[in-house]
Amino acid sequence: MHRQVRQYARKNIKVGMSMTEIAEMIENATRALVGEDGLKAGIGFPTGVNRNHIAAHFSPNAGDKTVLEYEDVIKIDFGVQVNGRIVDSAFTMSFDHTYDQLIAAVNDATNTGVREAGIDVRMGDIGAAIQEAMESYEVVIGSKTLPSKLSPVPASLAVLAHRR
Repeated sequence: MHRQVRQYARKNIKVGMSMTEIAEMIENATRALVGEDGLKAGIGFPTGVNRNHIAAHFSPNAGDKTVLEYEDVIKIDFGVQVNGRIVDSAFTMSFDHTYDQLIAAVNDATNTGVREAGIDVRMGDIGAAIQEAMESYEVVIGSKTLPSKLSPVPASLAVLAHRR
C-alpha cells in the first residue's frame, strides 16, 4: 500500500501545488487505499513535505500558502499504518534537472545501504558503503561543482545550503 501511494504521489505532485495540497493528496490516497478504520488502519503520522533547506519533519498546517516551485527540491516523508504496524519511508523529488545528480546520489546511497544490510553485518560497514556511494557524486549548481557529502543532515539540504 505504501508503494502504491508513493507511486501515485510521484505522478501527481506538480509545480504550483501548495505544501498543504501535497500532504492532503498523500494522506487521502493512503486513507482510500487502506480503508481508514480508527486505530486499525490509516496514515501512520502527519505527512512531511520538506522544501529545500528544511531537512525533515515539517508538516504544513491547514492554510499554508507555500507553493512548490520549479527550482525546489522536496523531500516527502509519509507512513501507512495497518494493525499498529507502520511502514515509513521518504523520497526526494525535483523538477529542475540541476538536481538530477543529487537525487541519483541519494538513490544510490539508499540502495547501497539496503544491499549491504544482512545478518551479522556491522552497522559501521553498512555506513561506510553508504558514505562511499554518496560521496562518489558531484552536483553542479550554476558555475559551482559541489561534492555530495554524507552528513547528519540529508544531502539535499547540504547541497541547497551551498546554493544560497
